[in-house]
Amino acid sequence: MIPKWLFNSVPLPSMIDDEFFETQDIGSPIRPDGQPCIMAGAVKAMELYQILDEVLVDLYLNPNDSEDTKRRLIRILEIDSKLQMWNKSLPEHLRLEATATRDFLVERQATVLRARFLHARILLFRPALISYCVRGGSTSGTELFDANNSSLAEAMLPECSRICFRVAQELIEIYDRHLSRQNALGPLPNWWYSVLYVYNATMMILVERFLEAKDGIVKDPKAYQAWHAALRVLKCYSMVGDSAKRCVALLEILCERFSLDQPERFSQQQQNEISQDWDSLLAMSNPFTANDAGIPPFSFDDFIWSDAMPAEAMLTDGPIEPRM
Repeated sequence: MIPKWLFNSVPLPSMIDDEFFETQDIGSPIRPDGQPCIMAGAVKAMELYQILDEVLVDLYLNPNDSEDTKRRLIRILEIDSKLQMWNKSLPEHLRLEATATRDFLVERQATVLRARFLHARILLFRPALISYCVRGGSTSGTELFDANNSSLAEAMLPECSRICFRVAQELIEIYDRHLSRQNALGPLPNWWYSVLYVYNATMMILVERFLEAKDGIVKDPKAYQAWHAALRVLKCYSMVGDSAKRCVALLEILCERFSLDQPERFSQQQQNEISQDWDSLLAMSNPFTANDAGIPPFSFDDFIWSDAMPAEAMLTDGPIEPRM
């Protein structure tokens, strides 16, 4: 990534399309001829990347191990506030829900920005979700939260988890709705980004379904639908990239291993065996809880390779071996 000091030393380009360089002085999302400014999409994408950089650096690349959960939650809220401000600042033509007729280029800009925004929020809330699960959370959130005895941080963890689940469902729905099954094309990010986005979202759905099965509660049909929609999308992308095939294979193995489609088998499995596999699942990208007091350590060896697999698979065409 480009260092922040270097990125900030160069101002963002103005929202002025090439045809109006000589006649337009002030940038605007709407051109002088009344049409949407194409450069507006690029400018908003750069702004989003600035915020995504904060997510990756603060929560993944350089986590402060001395900080407790409360301080990290504060940082998550600060970054989410920036994401919400960015989302509200989008011009009307770059909002996915806009009803006005748009050409394919503007439609793609709006869809890509929404997908990237949702993926950034998944990355933002995922550490909080993992922390919540390690502490014994459920999809209902009732076990950990007691209004009389819980701290605000403890009350926030289940809400962060629910947001993460909802965002993952929306991201998968966008792909399921816009991706052509015939040629794996559509107004979406490039396929290698898309595989990563959908895979990360599906991992969150996997966690949600596991919590439902573990607690024996009524299942959310949206989570079930999102799971199968994600597999459809990844199978479609298998036409253009082997990494998508490996993602599908891994997700199906995990679904079978946790008996998510056969709850009667889930209830019959040994609890300690399930707990061991669950710990491996939670080990993915988990700087958030690695040093929290009261959280037992667990092994990263069995599962951490799967979380890095999409990025590696997109860079190498060969098979990915589990890390030893």
